[in-house]
Amino acid sequence: GGSAGWAAATSSSDAAPASARRFGVAPAGAVQPWVTQKEPMTEAELRMEERWLEYRHRNIADQMAAEERKAVLRDWSERRARVEEEIARNCEVSRYQSELRRRGYGMPADAEEDIEASPVHPSSSSSPPTARAAAAAGPA
Repeated sequence: GGSAGWAAATSSSDAAPASARRFGVAPAGAVQPWVTQKEPMTEAELRMEERWLEYRHRNIADQMAAEERKAVLRDWSERRARVEEEIARNCEVSRYQSELRRRGYGMPADAEEDIEASPVHPSSSSSPPTARAAAAAGPA
């Protein structure tokens, strides 16, 4: 009865394709018998829609705030890591420098005192001490 009429109407060339009928979508200007004409909203429906919109706006604002907090926290943690690395480098540098200072050259306690000049022998001015000692010992 009624289904044959509907099948004939849907199989005609001006009807929506099967995928459009399946998903409830029809070409522009096509009559959609399964969609009723929208009646004006009641006062309760208007308030409910306003509450829903407020909820969605609040939800979106909360998401944006959470993303901003996450970004700020990420930036802060990166800066903190850089500062901690610099502190560690400075500690290492000061430790190395203080060790170098301890190992550094220090003047002897008697550096300010004059010492006696060593006597210079006229025959030994050009020869090293081992050759001088060998010459003094005589021929071998």
